[in-house]
Amino acid sequence: MGSMRQLITPAAILTALLVPATAPAAKPWVAAETVSRAPGLPSVAIGPSGRAVVAWTANNAAYGSRRTSSRGFGEPFALFKQRRAVSDATVAFDASGNALFGFRRLLERNHRIASSTLRPDGRRVGTISLSGPGSSAYDPAFAAPAAGTLAARPTLIWSRRNNPAGLPPTRVQLARAVNGRLLASENDTIASAFDARYAQASDGTVVGATTTRNSIVVAVRAPGFTFARTQTLDAGVGRFREPDVSVGADGTVAVVWRHFTGSTYRLFASVLAPGGTFSAPVAVSATGERAIKPRVVVTSRGAVRIAYLSTPPGNDRGSQAGRLRLVSLDGPGATVTAGSQRAIEFGFNGDGRGGVTLAWTRRTGNSFGGAIYARAVTSSGRLGTRQRLTRRGETARGIDLAVGARGDAVVAWRTADLRRVRAARRPAS
Repeated sequence: MGSMRQLITPAAILTALLVPATAPAAKPWVAAETVSRAPGLPSVAIGPSGRAVVAWTANNAAYGSRRTSSRGFGEPFALFKQRRAVSDATVAFDASGNALFGFRRLLERNHRIASSTLRPDGRRVGTISLSGPGSSAYDPAFAAPAAGTLAARPTLIWSRRNNPAGLPPTRVQLARAVNGRLLASENDTIASAFDARYAQASDGTVVGATTTRNSIVVAVRAPGFTFARTQTLDAGVGRFREPDVSVGADGTVAVVWRHFTGSTYRLFASVLAPGGTFSAPVAVSATGERAIKPRVVVTSRGAVRIAYLSTPPGNDRGSQAGRLRLVSLDGPGATVTAGSQRAIEFGFNGDGRGGVTLAWTRRTGNSFGGAIYARAVTSSGRLGTRQRLTRRGETARGIDLAVGARGDAVVAWRTADLRRVRAARRPAS
């Protein structure tokens, strides 16, 4: 491993991250409801007034449904339809309450990114194209804002395949919202576009974390500039994979990634405290496990929380299901799943009171679906009650989680029989 690595967190970082606080306990989840009978992998977001929107694609179309704070999800509405494939819907709210949708559409020989807007009063703005011909667009996703906040101008980012055979793609495009609409995109490059995650600071700066075969790299893009500012956090022998990044409201930046250390994949983290520099990499998983699917959240009170699935040690030929673990850089970790329960996927987000919420799909037998559970974690790190969200006998695959500033939350999923999109909500506390 690289000489910069440490197995304990530097005292200076602990001092910056330890913020004693209390917050109201999370309320129980309300019984799930059916959002649509046209199934697709969902994306969910919560707006400033507590309204939630779910987006998905099915039958060559992109759809949405809005939930008000007092009623259930309304009748699904079509954002866009065509005779060829439509996929990869994603949605985010801006601070003014506009719901911004992004999705891929197959046009001629390429997949292209398109967008639509749902205004706070329910009016829908027509679809516009954000990318053109030349190469297909992949994996549209919004840069994640700080926990408990909404970006004034959300940024949608996707990758473009334009690289020579055998080399990692480096080209990305970004579209920033203006007056509640995503407008013409800008071209940029990043070290490995297909293995990148993004977060957005309150001033619009986007931080990207990406891995190459032998390094973890952070790139910073201030509004009006490019990803020219880069920093290698670690490099060495062994594969680097699955980065994630989070930006706190106070300017804290946390990055996590997996590195194959010779016998197993271990999880490492580096933290940039406000006004400081990135710390030396810290090992946050044990040598006797393989860490997969890591996610990181800088809470609204500056603490760094890391979640991942823990599986038996080894390479990635092993199981993709494991115990859901939660690690804090300021204290011991905890297992979120119960007993021998294994999760195959999970969502992880923070609220505006220093807490975080996890939702996961429990693996049933050898299937790729199962029951969905959720659990809140207080600002002090105490685990709340585990609650099942799916009905008895209902299995799901493909979940998304959104958490609001006041502790309200929505989990959306596609049923494993591919017949419905369903969602459960937790009221604000």
